[in-house]
Amino acid sequence: MGELVLCVRTEIFLQALREGQIKDLMWFQGKTSWEVRDDRLENDDNFLQIIPYCVVEHPQTMETGSAGYLSYRRSKAGGEKRLTGKKSIGFGGHINPTDDNFNNEDPHSTIMSAALREVQEELGTEWDDWNTPEVKGLIWQPGTPVGRHHLGIYLWVDSWNLNSDPLINPGEEVTELEWLTAEKLDAIPDLEGWTRALLDGDYYLFKEDDVNS
Repeated sequence: MGELVLCVRTEIFLQALREGQIKDLMWFQGKTSWEVRDDRLENDDNFLQIIPYCVVEHPQTMETGSAGYLSYRRSKAGGEKRLTGKKSIGFGGHINPTDDNFNNEDPHSTIMSAALREVQEELGTEWDDWNTPEVKGLIWQPGTPVGRHHLGIYLWVDSWNLNSDPLINPGEEVTELEWLTAEKLDAIPDLEGWTRALLDGDYYLFKEDDVNS
């Protein structure tokens, strides 16, 4: 058996989205399943693979009013070959059963656990060096081959916890690691779809009161 990844049925997600039912990550409770990640799943319109997408913003550029993001280019070592060579500001990946310590009863903790694991793998840092990610919303792009079968969980980190930048030792999936402003990112022609969506504000935003309640 191949890798098991956390999914939600597309039909269930779309109905809830239309009816405004999705207020936070706990909506996923009882609505997900573990599916084998293979060629069938990558082309199955019945399922959306859930992907934490963690975006880090630099505190110094925030003070000037120009958002600065930790960006990188996806290498050939990445799991999604269709994104190889794309510039991105999102760190994360598929959610596996090892991320679920609550028997699918606490999807918020499962998703956050996967996000922390993926960021540690991709940046080589301990998560204690960062502020806790804020859950901002969802990204879905049915008009693209990759986006059609994946659902992004937009997580935002506003700054470092430490007074100085932590040591970053990026994994083999990450190249060209650098801080870039939104303006510079916007001028890059080969941004991946989800990064472009976030810069354009094209995502489903959770209401602050709902997320923190």
